[in-house]
Amino acid sequence: MPEWIQWVFSGLGTELVSLAIGAILGGIVVVRIGKHKRKLHQIQKAGKESEQYQRGTLRKKNNNEKSEDVIFSFTQKQIAGDNSKQTQIGGQDDA
Repeated sequence: MPEWIQWVFSGLGTELVSLAIGAILGGIVVVRIGKHKRKLHQIQKAGKESEQYQRGTLRKKNNNEKSEDVIFSFTQKQIAGDNSKQTQIGGQDDA
């Protein structure tokens, strides 16, 4: 077998092994990050002369978690017609 063919397959094999190891380690990191996300999404829609109230609080599930280790995502959205009342209350509770 010519030397250049061995060189191509030798380099390709090394690259494939490196790619597989990188994919496995990357997947582990993504799963670890995903475990520590706290998300809250609230959406309300109403017509004319309606009244809407939204309240949301993100809380730590585990007292052993530090707040800097948790990624918080908090979204509230309200849409209403004319002469409507809307109230939104929300935030993060570290207690």
